[in-house]
Amino acid sequence: MQRNMKRNLTDNEASVLFYLLEKVELSHDNFVNWAYFQYEDDGVHPWIEKAALTIDLKEAKDLLRGEFAITDLSQELLAGEVGFKFSSGEITDYEAVNRLYDIICFGEHWPEEVQRKVYLMDDYFGWHENPSSKVVPMLKELLSKYEATYKAKVEFFNTSSL
Repeated sequence: MQRNMKRNLTDNEASVLFYLLEKVELSHDNFVNWAYFQYEDDGVHPWIEKAALTIDLKEAKDLLRGEFAITDLSQELLAGEVGFKFSSGEITDYEAVNRLYDIICFGEHWPEEVQRKVYLMDDYFGWHENPSSKVVPMLKELLSKYEATYKAKVEFFNTSSL
């Protein structure tokens, strides 16, 4: 039985891949491994062949820029990244609040209620004796939805399960 070639990336997915490469969240070796994993019995998209032969991150990012309409990630996805890094212990609650402040409080489309929560969490670090006791539950509540979306988007490029 012959398998069908895996589908091509959308511009949005390619933008996520570009972001992961830009932030070195995905190494060049993992990018090449991911590209090789896309090969099927009936072939592969031509850009994937080129991806598998790239020699460094710059060439990989240039290839993506040439093949796709790369855009900035949505603020929701960036908030999801903060949630993922916080829940995995990669960043502290203080770092998470600072990153959220930059994303949400300077963002144009966030509801006022969400902005107020971020202002409040930021404020706790200025005066509360144990700010984490107040901030951590608020972070978990605020970020859970966005974290799930982020995980779903980046899982496609996870090479540890290949």
